[in-house]
Amino acid sequence: MLVKDPRPARWMVPAPLRENRAENTLITTLPPEEGKLLMFPAWLDHGVAQHHAETDRISMSYNFELRQKNPG
Repeated sequence: MLVKDPRPARWMVPAPLRENRAENTLITTLPPEEGKLLMFPAWLDHGVAQHHAETDRISMSYNFELRQKNPG
């Protein structure tokens, strides 16, 4: 999956880095891992490469909302 931070301010003056890692780059690629779930905000630009394999690729998408649990 290709992930890109679309916030304009993030592209203006990036903070200095000691090393590039997936967590601090503007664009990154994440390999799929069986049994893993990747959750991210809807505003994050993302996409996947074209599927060339003979097997089916299964994709799921949904919206979720985090809410504070009501006491009692």
